[in-house]
Amino acid sequence: MKKVFSILMVAVVSTMAMASCGGGNAACGSDNDTPSSVMVKFNNYLVKKQYAKAMDLLWNIEQASDADYEKTSKWYEKELEEKGGIKSFDILSETIAESGKKAKVEVRYTYGNGKVKERTHTLMKTENGWRVTLF
Repeated sequence: MKKVFSILMVAVVSTMAMASCGGGNAACGSDNDTPSSVMVKFNNYLVKKQYAKAMDLLWNIEQASDADYEKTSKWYEKELEEKGGIKSFDILSETIAESGKKAKVEVRYTYGNGKVKERTHTLMKTENGWRVTLF
């Protein structure tokens, strides 16, 4: 029951964060973003094949060379194309470290090819809000 409540709370917070930001307003309070709401944004960009917008939510991406940026973007595109894209995703849990600077968000993905996979993403808190790490 406690896990169900936690999942429902993450879903409610994510929904409220998305609604308050009007879906994609980059200027919308990154200080108010949660790790889960950033994962929702990130995955929605991947679902819509808006890889450049998803890339902007990666940690340290501003330090990447143009070639590395393009390579990473193409990698996401290829990986998802092979799986038939992301059909749906669900945020399962969110855990923020005591330092408040690192978080883990567990996501269940259902791909277009019918396969389901759970993955734990690590996010880092930056001056620009929460960002998804590649590893």
